[in-house]
Amino acid sequence: MKKLLLILIILSSSIFSQEKELYFKTFKPNYVNIGSTFEVSTVISFLDDKIDKAEFYILPGDDAVLKSAIVNNNGKKFKLPIQKKSFGEFLDKSFLLSLKDSLMTFNSPFQIILTFAAEKEKEIDIHFGLIYKMNDRRSAVYSSFEPADSPYYLEELRITPYKVQQIAGKALQFNQRGKINFHIDNDSWQKNILIEFWANFNSSNLKFLSIVGSEFSDTLLSLNYDDYQMIITDDINKLSNFNENFFGLKNWNHFSILISKETRNAAVYGNGAKLFEIPILLSQSDIELEFLNPANKKPFIIDLLKVWSFENDIEKSFSNRHYISYQADSSSNLFTYSFDEDDVLENFELSKIDFNNLSLVESDAPIYSRAPELNVKVYEKFFSIDWVSKDVIHALKFDLEKSTDGRTFNTIFEKDAEEDEEKIYFYSDEKNPKDEIVYYRLTQINKDGSKVFSAPIKIGLGLKDIFSLDQNYPNPFNPVTNITVEMFETAEVEIYVYDIVGNKIQKLHTGSLSQGTHTFSFDGTELPSGIYFYEIKSPFSTLVRKMILAK
Repeated sequence: MKKLLLILIILSSSIFSQEKELYFKTFKPNYVNIGSTFEVSTVISFLDDKIDKAEFYILPGDDAVLKSAIVNNNGKKFKLPIQKKSFGEFLDKSFLLSLKDSLMTFNSPFQIILTFAAEKEKEIDIHFGLIYKMNDRRSAVYSSFEPADSPYYLEELRITPYKVQQIAGKALQFNQRGKINFHIDNDSWQKNILIEFWANFNSSNLKFLSIVGSEFSDTLLSLNYDDYQMIITDDINKLSNFNENFFGLKNWNHFSILISKETRNAAVYGNGAKLFEIPILLSQSDIELEFLNPANKKPFIIDLLKVWSFENDIEKSFSNRHYISYQADSSSNLFTYSFDEDDVLENFELSKIDFNNLSLVESDAPIYSRAPELNVKVYEKFFSIDWVSKDVIHALKFDLEKSTDGRTFNTIFEKDAEEDEEKIYFYSDEKNPKDEIVYYRLTQINKDGSKVFSAPIKIGLGLKDIFSLDQNYPNPFNPVTNITVEMFETAEVEIYVYDIVGNKIQKLHTGSLSQGTHTFSFDGTELPSGIYFYEIKSPFSTLVRKMILAK
């Protein structure tokens, strides 16, 4: 009960700082599998409890169906009946929940958990409407169709379902009394340790993770999935920077825990957003990472567990959470489990990892094949485009696409994928003088029919020029020449020399380059005569010039 009151205080502190007569906040899932159910949480509070009638409308459009509505009000959970009733002009597309129920009280915030079915492979737009009347005959109408700056606007939701990819493989299921314990040596991490994993829960009010000091078996941090379907900890009174959160049942969510030895502080994140921070009593002992499912709970699942000695920016982890592996130059991976091998449980036994009541199940987590990165080099009459596959196991073919507006892409080149990790794919696209701006994007079609897309690259006059590249002097040269770059503003750039087949010969510069003129010397003493290229590249543009070594 104490924890419930504290949660209500946290909710109320943000609610009653509002000047509106109604507080309305929604929480949507980040990841919804096509054909699955998903939950949306709405937190509502009327700042005047003299309510005679309140009607809550849900409009999920044609691409989702409202299945159920459960109210969480003052610690009581109960279902609300769903009626079909039009809201304004939206006939046969809206569902009504009558909020004037004998079990409800309006003098404190209450939560409504809405369960939908994603029936189509399309974006889902969910709108809301709310009508209430007071005892003194005052009334108000709120909706998602009001202007966003209106005091009567309710936030609308857009949800994009994902298609499960074969690369997701298998996941680890914790049956009743299921547990696993991972030992982490204190000497294996220096400043920070990062623990990240995907999780899918089937029941709430669940303490699913504990981090324990090995020496005295003292709990440093525990994570609970509570009745409000928030991630919280036992020591709720020690929390700082707490943010309201919600994680629906039967949906995948990504969690990260970053623990600092220097500050003795743990920051907990969900789907890339900070949930809270809490001080922890770190000692010099090793720690144990324990996942646990109690006896009376439905199974839950985890996938792609990674533990790092981490010294990068936390955003590095967030941007790579969908991929089985990634490189972090200042960090080292202590261990990663994707749980895809059939003998993973046997390997746990061989490694003397303590576990019980676990099983492997097919995973539908949003774990994706990594898309290639496009490189575009600008020449006088054409663009040279190249890429390397980052997933030769699952890639079937590549479609190189082009656009002049950044929205509509058309395929200009198709190429079957090869099972060669070092294979470089090339394409040359002739410049069209009518196109001031062009965009290139690569679509990788996988063997299971799924697709991943590279980030689009914008080339042309629509970009702000941040550097110019002069012709080298002398040219032809033997054996030394100078390459001059003028930076119009300070920026991160790379400058390389390549041979005629695209092999990197020498790095002239990588990193920040200040505004002004910079000259780099290139020595071809050890190289044969021939044509070479030098390139300057930033995240936004690339320039390439040709030079000739004549001995």
